[in-house]
Amino acid sequence: MNRILFIMFKYFNQDPRPQREAAALIDQGFLVDVICLSPSDAENKYENSERLRFFTVPVHKKRKNQLRYLYEYTALLGCTFSVAAWLYFRNRYKMVQIFVMPEILMFSGVIPKLLGARLLMDWEDPSFELYLTKFKTRYDFIFLALIRLIEKLSVALADKIITPNEGFKQAFSGRGFRSEKIDIVMNSPDRRIFDKVAEQVGSSEKRRFTVLYNGTILMRHGLDVAIRAFKIVTEKIPDARMVIIGDGESDYVNQCRAIAEQENIAGKIDWRGFVNIDQIPDIIRQSSVVVIPNRKTEFTVINFPQRILECGYLRVPLVVSRLPGIEYYMNDESICFFEPENYKNLAEKIISLHTSPLQRQTLIENAFQLCKNLTWEPDYKKVVNELTGERVRAGKTSVSSNYA
Repeated sequence: MNRILFIMFKYFNQDPRPQREAAALIDQGFLVDVICLSPSDAENKYENSERLRFFTVPVHKKRKNQLRYLYEYTALLGCTFSVAAWLYFRNRYKMVQIFVMPEILMFSGVIPKLLGARLLMDWEDPSFELYLTKFKTRYDFIFLALIRLIEKLSVALADKIITPNEGFKQAFSGRGFRSEKIDIVMNSPDRRIFDKVAEQVGSSEKRRFTVLYNGTILMRHGLDVAIRAFKIVTEKIPDARMVIIGDGESDYVNQCRAIAEQENIAGKIDWRGFVNIDQIPDIIRQSSVVVIPNRKTEFTVINFPQRILECGYLRVPLVVSRLPGIEYYMNDESICFFEPENYKNLAEKIISLHTSPLQRQTLIENAFQLCKNLTWEPDYKKVVNELTGERVRAGKTSVSSNYA
């Protein structure tokens, strides 16, 4: 049977994109090998099977400075290059799919590429925009030049590129990369997981009013803005509570916790940390409103958060920063926009959804109609078919999600 190799600088069990794509491939008869980071705890240990095997590398993520990133990426490339070459000689993969960032990870596929494998670059996040968002130092020109060079070489190495939204594709095309080489495979909800709770979704009016923040806790994602807005919300809705899902940069997490203490609302906030992907749909379903308070940065203006599609599919209303990458897909009739970093405006929008059931229901239904049509599987299977020469069946993946 044909095997496909995945390579990534992430924990397989924490990212739904490679999970659902692996499931789709397995459902179509492929065998999948995964080179990834080793899980940090025994509870999330990977389980090998006949169809899905894991090969972990001893590199760990630490969000620090540029030199730390450079060290991590260099060490990662050394490990993944060696493991990918060794695995290729044993399995002769038809396709190697490499999830980037970092773009330098594409060089892991050099040996398989030279010996006949096709390389699929799954460009989930662009390092260039993320660097501009995260760092401001006098050495920027050196690191940015290096990122651009690696990016150019990586794109040249790839046989095909997929990326999750139109904003990213336009950014890449604007840098001179051929648009016909880039296809969009969206981060749509994984139906294997979300279908289990979608039909259970009903009105949350009788439940305690709950504001949900779900995502990596980083400065650009604006959790501090949401906490300040929630303070105002509690003045109008005294029994409201806030649920925060995810982890991130420890300094920023501590800063957000300190704001909650200063605003005397810490007791109304439930910090849950990292939550397994399988639990996310039910947490969303139990929420009254989900907030995505992203700041306006070089990255967020082109990004389209996956959480929008998940909430739309589960019929939970959203209050979201008004940014171009989001407005490309959604409109004022489907989600509630607020001005980025304006916590008072965010609070107003949240309160309006609580006090206006008709507005709430209208947004829910319009968002559902938009989101249910933004699918990923046919586009992904088309690319796999093109690269492997195998006929990949259409239809919904039926494989269980319990791989990690």
